[in-house]
Amino acid sequence: MNTYRFGYALIGEELNVLKNAVIEVDDEGKIVGIGTQTSCISINFGKNTILTPQFINSHIHILDYNLSRYYDKYWIDDVVGTPYGIKYWYLKKVGRKELTYLEELFKKIKSSGTGCIVPFIEYGLRYVDFVIELAEKYRLNLIPFLEPSYYRLHVSNEDEVHDELIKEVENIVKRGFNVALISPLNYTIKELEHISKLAHDFKVKIGTHISETEDTYLDDDLSRALTYLKPDLAIHLTQLRGKDLDRLPKGLGVVITPRANSIFINKLPPLHELLRNENIYIMLGTDNVGVTSWNIIEEIHYLYHVSKLMKIPINCVELLKLCTVNPSRFWKIDYGIIKQEVEIHGIVIKTMSEVDVDDVYKYLTVYAEVSDVVALIDGNVIIEI
Repeated sequence: MNTYRFGYALIGEELNVLKNAVIEVDDEGKIVGIGTQTSCISINFGKNTILTPQFINSHIHILDYNLSRYYDKYWIDDVVGTPYGIKYWYLKKVGRKELTYLEELFKKIKSSGTGCIVPFIEYGLRYVDFVIELAEKYRLNLIPFLEPSYYRLHVSNEDEVHDELIKEVENIVKRGFNVALISPLNYTIKELEHISKLAHDFKVKIGTHISETEDTYLDDDLSRALTYLKPDLAIHLTQLRGKDLDRLPKGLGVVITPRANSIFINKLPPLHELLRNENIYIMLGTDNVGVTSWNIIEEIHYLYHVSKLMKIPINCVELLKLCTVNPSRFWKIDYGIIKQEVEIHGIVIKTMSEVDVDDVYKYLTVYAEVSDVVALIDGNVIIEI
């Protein structure tokens, strides 16, 4: 049994602030007590600390990390466009040894306070085992989505089905991995229907990018996705407004990536409208690590400040829930919520001075930096940063 004390802790699905928080953890790493009184403290982190749940990054392209040098030199489509972008040529040839740069990335992700990532892995089956192996080394939880290697540049016959595509998707779902599609516009209707049936038969999720750019929105990728693919996870939705948002099905996971959207298309997703939709799960991702940082804290700061500048009503608790409670509920994992009877996955953040109870949320969404993360707690394992 270990007992920890913190200045403050964010507890439960409402992220309630508990002052002088005491967390008791049993020998299996599960939380068995939450309160303010105890006779025995294993570690006292001090009054100028905040315990938060480890963050969940619900959309990230990790294999871009080694390609950052190209983004300042070439148009974005030349770098990530399918299937002839630099990224796709690179990933066709790169081997296991070249991917060791992911060790540096995973170490940075974990030490920044993110305990779980949801990566879209291009050429997924080729790389997923090595990615999982490296992630385990740094105690980084993965929920992988694997992209098949086949795409169509143009769809002319909606009844066509590429046999190798279906075979590849079969291999993905039979291994229990989720399926990632870059866009429903890159496949025929028959292929989308096949992929949908395979994923749902094997009880894995489907994720795809929807209406990130104006041209995909005008091609009505939303209708194509909802009618034929029936995805569980929709990323971006940058172009959608009003009645489009009313069409989103109950239980849909929606991931926004504000910094990447600002860089690539100079437009933000409709955060305020999305948050009013109680039928969907709104989550936060960092998208392309070749361009934007993997740092969720910076993503929260950016969203806070941009919302203020645009005079969009913003709630600090709701911002924090985008990378903690909401994805924890959607993915059904212990990360993202600190409560009894689950394994603890926490971040210990050091504050410059004592923070008032009413200012804890604002401190985290406006002032906290990665350098303030002093420790991570995974069960009974403490990682000092």
